Amino acid sequence: METIALQVEQEWLPEGLILTLVGEITAAAAGVFPGLLDLDPWPAAILLDFGAVDYINSAGIALLINLLRQARSRGGELRARGLSEHYRKIFRMVGLAEYIEIL
Repeated sequence: METIALQVEQEWLPEGLILTLVGEITAAAAGVFPGLLDLDPWPAAILLDFGAVDYINSAGIALLINLLRQARSRGGELRARGLSEHYRKIFRMVGLAEYIEIL
């Protein structure tokens, strides 16, 4: 099975940033995340759109936790939309749902 590299589309709005995630969030996506962590200025809110995400593994969850840590340390919020019921359950199980508002 071929891994689909993660692509991220950014849309800046007055109230924050929408990151549309496309592909798979795995260790292979680690190269994409440093650019996200270097956002300047840091938005008050980031909406992660998972509607086009095919797969998230434990390494991908770790990348999301790191993004969450950065957002919180800079006074920002993370929100998520487009999560399948399966990934909503996983976010609840690992505790991400306590810190990321799921729309």
